[in-house]
Amino acid sequence: MPVENEHAEPFQREDRYIVIKRSDLKKVPVSYRSSLVDPMFSLLSHLPRRECLVIESDWPEYESYWQMIERRMTWQPSVTAAEELEAVQHWRGKHALAMRERDALQQRLNAADQRIDETQASLKDLISAVRSINCSQAYRVTVIGDDEPQYRQRKEWIDWVMELCDKAEAGIEQPSPAVVVPPFAEQVIHKLQRFQECAEDGQDADISRQWFDLLTRLGLLNRVQRSPAIWEITQQGDDCLKAAKLKPSL
Repeated sequence: MPVENEHAEPFQREDRYIVIKRSDLKKVPVSYRSSLVDPMFSLLSHLPRRECLVIESDWPEYESYWQMIERRMTWQPSVTAAEELEAVQHWRGKHALAMRERDALQQRLNAADQRIDETQASLKDLISAVRSINCSQAYRVTVIGDDEPQYRQRKEWIDWVMELCDKAEAGIEQPSPAVVVPPFAEQVIHKLQRFQECAEDGQDADISRQWFDLLTRLGLLNRVQRSPAIWEITQQGDDCLKAAKLKPSL
């Protein structure tokens, strides 16, 4: 295990450089080029030449290289191949677990949707049956002592309607299947909720790159632009958030 040097100061990421991507310069409006872009190239001849490795934040190597720099600046041993392998296996295991939990949750949600569809079908059958009641003049009966007319119905029709009532009632009274969200699935939902909150506020989502990759692989996020990196919530992600709102503990 790496041991931090007791004399090393806490590592802090510093904003030391101004980096402009060449492809971004091409997007600058022509009206600004003469006053901004062209003088910048002239300025290069007056500055010391430096060679730098630039890694954008949406690259998978971004956090790894920050970790390497932090270890060097705090006098810690470099990241070993075994540690890199352990990290890869860790996130692969997390991904596999999340996929299993997602599939199990989806099965329970599908069962609940099917029960709702069956109950709705039963209610429609019942409504249709009641509307077929014999209420025409031909079936009207007057009973002594009752100032309201009555209508004759066949026993088999009454039995049929009562059967439909029992079927509809059973569907309504049947308890909904308990949706138990496993611990890691709850972490996935919380990260997705945090992404949505930041997106609605117009802020960068403060979740790690590993979580961006995992949510994308799960089909909950979709990367719509590489540089600068932009993600959006997929339809499956929206469905996941809606399902989470039905569970108060989330």
